[in-house]
Amino acid sequence: MKIFKIILVLLFFTNGSLICQNWEEIRGWSNIVNVQSFDVNENSIYLAQDEKIFKTDDFGLNWKQLKKESFSVAFGINHVFYNDNTLFIQSRWNSKGPYDKLVLTKDEGKSWDKGNSNFDYYLFFDFIKDKKDLYSVFKTKVGYKNPLNIYQYDFNNKNWFSLLDSATSTKIVNIPKTILKYSNKILIGTDVNKTAVSQGIKRPNIFIYNFNDKTLLSMLDSTSDLWRNQVNCFLKYNNSIFAGTSTGMYKSEDGGITWKKNIHGLQYKDSVNEYDLEVAKMMVFDDYIFAITSYPPPVFF
Repeated sequence: MKIFKIILVLLFFTNGSLICQNWEEIRGWSNIVNVQSFDVNENSIYLAQDEKIFKTDDFGLNWKQLKKESFSVAFGINHVFYNDNTLFIQSRWNSKGPYDKLVLTKDEGKSWDKGNSNFDYYLFFDFIKDKKDLYSVFKTKVGYKNPLNIYQYDFNNKNWFSLLDSATSTKIVNIPKTILKYSNKILIGTDVNKTAVSQGIKRPNIFIYNFNDKTLLSMLDSTSDLWRNQVNCFLKYNNSIFAGTSTGMYKSEDGGITWKKNIHGLQYKDSVNEYDLEVAKMMVFDDYIFAITSYPPPVFF
């Protein structure tokens, strides 16, 4: 389980300077310490802690707990997502009973429904959010050779549909972690096999799918070490695409074909260690790019 214990870094890329801002802590519900997931809809914040779900409409001054006794939501909520008057919850449990791994509510938790009512799945891996679009990574059949596939939720018809055909999805070996939709394409970033990386085996971790001609490009950038890193997030800003990875940020000026590392201000250094900080999330506001980064791993002697 990944707990959000992060430092916040604000970067202004126009001149490359690091800008410091004042931050105010949002007061949590009661004794909330760790937050598994949250989502924001206008002035409302939805927050998950273990098996509990909370909501605030005044930036943390007052919180209410959403009830879920009417449906068997499991302990350990990994993700929450809100859009179109629908709140999705994904937990760590398998899809088979007694708990359901993916559920939704349209009435602030008074009633719940299964979030995958139009088909059954064997494994559910992740929510992936791109603005108002919701994607998920499912494995619908048991077996190592059965591929993962990427699905998008249709809020109008209230069902999931596959983005890729089965032959195309087999080309994506590792688990997709982020998706960016732009023009007639989607950019897919995945995790990496650490054993293969340690052995110097290069495998693509960025894919570009073209909806017009139904083609999937596997990108393996030999000019940088991007292939070594898990791709956590994408951000499109003007004509550039940024990729937040497990060891810093990369930038592409050609739609994701080639990448250059952008590390200014995203490094940790002390008398013993030096790290490129992991970038977990990025967002834009008033021509500033916000990057949420994690602390470097502990070093034991």
